[in-house]
Amino acid sequence: MNKPPKPRSEWTKLILRFPLSPGDLMTGTAALFNLHITHPARYFTKVRASVPEIFENNPFITDFPDHEADVMIDMHYPSIHRSDTGAYCFINGYTEYLSRILDVKIDFQINKPFVLLTEIEQERYILTEKLGLPKDLPYALICAGVKEDYPIKQWPVEYYQTVVNMTKDMINWVQVGSLEHNHVKLHNVVDMLDNTTIREFFCLCNKAIFGLGPITFLMHACAAFDKPYICIAGGRECPTWISYPKQHILHTLGLLDCCIDGGCWMSKAVPTDKFPQNNNRICKYPIVNMIRPVGRCMTMIKPQDVISIIRRMKDGNIW
Repeated sequence: MNKPPKPRSEWTKLILRFPLSPGDLMTGTAALFNLHITHPARYFTKVRASVPEIFENNPFITDFPDHEADVMIDMHYPSIHRSDTGAYCFINGYTEYLSRILDVKIDFQINKPFVLLTEIEQERYILTEKLGLPKDLPYALICAGVKEDYPIKQWPVEYYQTVVNMTKDMINWVQVGSLEHNHVKLHNVVDMLDNTTIREFFCLCNKAIFGLGPITFLMHACAAFDKPYICIAGGRECPTWISYPKQHILHTLGLLDCCIDGGCWMSKAVPTDKFPQNNNRICKYPIVNMIRPVGRCMTMIKPQDVISIIRRMKDGNIW
């Protein structure tokens, strides 16, 4: 029932439902933050999320019986449909929607996801003892795979491996991701595929020097902990939509006719058996002679483009 609650003198109780993927939920944490910072004594909020761990330790969440809720809101970010032509950013998408549904002004108070670690989670021992990483190892995170519903986000696996091989003497790489999705194990990396909980993944991000991968959960997690991220975006999404302050976006918008005026928003390079409902959004220029099919726009971004950014960060003494 997406209707604003009736005016009342006491606090309003909200249930916010976030049914989408972890990356989407990360931007939802900003909406919760913005609501309570703008209106610090007006709302109690309870969250129902497909990945509730993202909202753990969040001071803006209150538990109460569902029947006491004044309003239950299915959260969306419709501004994505205007992202190619307007000044819209993903981190503000849920906030804009919540403001409209509640019919109250909500200021944009934060430019990154709001995730809080406990004191124990902030300690390094959880990485060295529980996850098995060498003590005091400086490392960068790499996500070289994609979800099966949007494999168009794949950068060539060969390119990821080239970056690792050419930088392994200056960087210790830790590969992350869920084997529920489509990941190829890389060489010369510490393998953390399918080896962490969501909260342990946050611990990894908190202690990493930077991250590398597509538009994905790792991108949002790095932003939450103020870590640089090299985002291989290609021509699918508008850079202004996905941008975070410490993010290096490698995109190809304006370089191909399929993304000349904005993101193509395709789903796959070639049709697949998984998520057949997305087979009607296929890349115009697929490249099929690689380990995985990829869009031409992704092959236009070369390993050396990534390595040059890594060297600049190294020169800047961020580690």
